[in-house]
Amino acid sequence: MNVVNRSLVEGIAVLPDIGKSLRSLILVVSVLAVLSAVGVSILTMRASQPYYLLLGMELCIGLSGAIGVLFARGFFREGPGMALACVAGTFFVASFLGWLSVPNGTMTMRSGGSQSLRLFLVVRLGLAVVVGLVAAWAVLSRNVRSWHYVKWAAMTGVPLAGLALLAFKGRAWLSSGGGQVAAWVAWVGAIMLASLGLALFCACVHCTIRAFEAGRKTNNALTK
Repeated sequence: MNVVNRSLVEGIAVLPDIGKSLRSLILVVSVLAVLSAVGVSILTMRASQPYYLLLGMELCIGLSGAIGVLFARGFFREGPGMALACVAGTFFVASFLGWLSVPNGTMTMRSGGSQSLRLFLVVRLGLAVVVGLVAAWAVLSRNVRSWHYVKWAAMTGVPLAGLALLAFKGRAWLSSGGGQVAAWVAWVGAIMLASLGLALFCACVHCTIRAFEAGRKTNNALTK
């Protein structure tokens, strides 16, 4: 009995499938993650000192890649978005923590050379982003109302990013007292911009949450 039929018999809500093409994409990404974990583990064994935390993070990445392969094979139909979000989160966090566990992100090898982990970090962060986008699509595509909230999240998120960039560029100017502008004028302007940024942030987060809530599983979520 396949996964879909088993879920129907047991009364488990099976959500809409993300499609064969996206499942194939998840399969490729997951296999690449597993292969990269095996590769880094082999490099760790050739290092001049043990990197136990790095090995632990590689194990997490490998197991998450295996879960991704199972997903691509048809498992986790009861919660595809959550399953992929867990895989993407593990790829991201484990890759970053593993890189941080190695001084300067470079292992010293027994042969006398060195091996940088930067390429592995960048590639796997990219894999995490891909899986995360598929996870978001798996939820947002269930309800057309989700895209309405996504639109508003983007409309508030873009100016928020602009304000963040402005604040980053203007922090030195503000710390110097605002140049030729009176200090109180500079600080009042900064407070107003900060208030606007907070409002945009709250609106963006609210719309993002509402977008995913619109696609959550309901009692009538059973599909063929």
